[in-house]
Amino acid sequence: VGVRPQEEGKRRTNPLRLPWVDRQLATLVDGQTLYVTNRFQLAAYDLATGERKWHRETPPEKMLRSQDWPLIPMHPLIVGDRIVTRLLFSDSPFLAGFEKSTGKILWTTENRERELLVSDPLLIDGDLVALSLLLEPDQRGLLRHCVFDPQWGQIVKQRDLVRLRGLWGERACCEVASWEGGLVACLGGATISIDRAGQVRW
Repeated sequence: VGVRPQEEGKRRTNPLRLPWVDRQLATLVDGQTLYVTNRFQLAAYDLATGERKWHRETPPEKMLRSQDWPLIPMHPLIVGDRIVTRLLFSDSPFLAGFEKSTGKILWTTENRERELLVSDPLLIDGDLVALSLLLEPDQRGLLRHCVFDPQWGQIVKQRDLVRLRGLWGERACCEVASWEGGLVACLGGATISIDRAGQVRW
């Protein structure tokens, strides 16, 4: 899945024989259901039988290449009766909200000019949170804390965090985990802690 899977970009995944398809899969278990995403599609499987419950069509936007954002899985998150995950469509990753029982796409977030959604979503004290990166004219990036409306996908709050050097884009890695009512983000050489309000602790 994805456009032109043979094109690897700058990461040399093919000559190094890296299992990029495997590494780009992400899973989530909820009760007797396994949800699987390959960054382009989301599917649900019955753990008791192994049968697929549903597998939904992709959004109407332009699909990116299979090896864009290589080796980075995009983990789904359950928020009430919905599943939220990043997808590789349009010009950069965006969030999409799915109905958990059927897989119907309910919303996708708006792509903003020169701003990339760089982290998986987290649920922090009831808030749907993810990190974005605003690309600045000097090739640096401004990391931002974004709170989304889980019903419709709009950004309801946003706060600037830290600036990253342009070299960050060579890996484009941002892993997040909830911690002490906020989150911790690892950014390929830098680690930051952010509280619930979007303030940098350290």
